[in-house]
Amino acid sequence: MLSYKAERLNVLKQAQALCIEAVYNNRIRSEYEVLLEYATRLYEATAREMEMGEVSALELNKARLNLTSAKAQVARAELQKEEIMASLRLLNGGKDIVLEGENYGDAPLPADFDTWFAQAAEANPVIAYVAEEIAISNNSIRIEKLSALPRLTVGYMSE
Repeated sequence: MLSYKAERLNVLKQAQALCIEAVYNNRIRSEYEVLLEYATRLYEATAREMEMGEVSALELNKARLNLTSAKAQVARAELQKEEIMASLRLLNGGKDIVLEGENYGDAPLPADFDTWFAQAAEANPVIAYVAEEIAISNNSIRIEKLSALPRLTVGYMSE
């Protein structure tokens, strides 16, 4: 039973890590989209200046390269999002998950660590499993020590 709970907790931790990665990816993707917007505006402005003869073809090519790079970054971020969502879908039994946020949830720090740890230990089956394993190990060590002691017999002998 405890191994099932431990495996369940492991899957939940994997899902949590993937959700954190998805939120991070969403934030990065939105920054890349802003960068793409600026690169598009720069390219359009440079193209207009090229038509008026104010800049050279080299400047236009630099702006085009910057635009292409920004498009590639947005596409790469989108692919990473799809990869993360596919992993989440796999952990969720093939059901789609909608995760569009760009901010992490608030996780306040506990005021008293010992109280928090006691509550976490009650809720965490891995800690219970490890505590059980430690108790079994301690008992087996005690049995080993007792079996290694020599046998003493006490009695009277006449001379």
